[in-house]
Amino acid sequence: MESLPDGVGAEPVMPVLKEKLREVVEFFEAENGMTTQGISFLEFHEAFDLLMTIVSEGSPLPHFICKDKRELEGAKLPIEIIKSLFGVSKHMFNVLLWIFKGQMDKRTPEEKQLTIEKVERLREKILGIMEKENAVILMPTWPYTPAYHGYAVWADPALTYTGIWNLLSLPALQCPTGLDKNGTPTGLMIVGAPNKDAVLLALGRKIDALYGGWQAPWTK
Repeated sequence: MESLPDGVGAEPVMPVLKEKLREVVEFFEAENGMTTQGISFLEFHEAFDLLMTIVSEGSPLPHFICKDKRELEGAKLPIEIIKSLFGVSKHMFNVLLWIFKGQMDKRTPEEKQLTIEKVERLREKILGIMEKENAVILMPTWPYTPAYHGYAVWADPALTYTGIWNLLSLPALQCPTGLDKNGTPTGLMIVGAPNKDAVLLALGRKIDALYGGWQAPWTK
């Protein structure tokens, strides 16, 4: 899978990342006799919307990062966001803004339940293909090479590349694929079925051997 659909709203995948994906596909076909085919899912057009709906369900993120579950309730959250801009909050700006966006989602319980059902159907569909074909999915981890720290907060739709697999409760492994011409890291992701971690790790080791493992940025 070279990219998520345009409807997700993420920036286009950089050519170098598509090239790395093709290199890995050709490697598995030539060296390991594996067969590959392109795949896409119509449901992924609304993947970001699905992700945001589930994130806004309840308050798992605030409860996870705070000892006091009331720490970010009501007016406390905007105040904490402002504090984070001046470096005096103990929480990251990115996380606080993500919580704020989730709290602004005002869908009804019925709408959220429909979304949960969509996610469950999509998971069953993908698992059906994986189990029937004994398959994994190869795709970019992110649509572009690493940007400045904190940039992701302004690129919400790009979070769908990794977030959709968290949403579907499917294991994924990020694999480094060397540096681009500017010396920044590239990589791709392998997604598998539940309890297939050993398969992901075995494929990851092959990719690791192909590119020499992780390389520090700007070492070329």
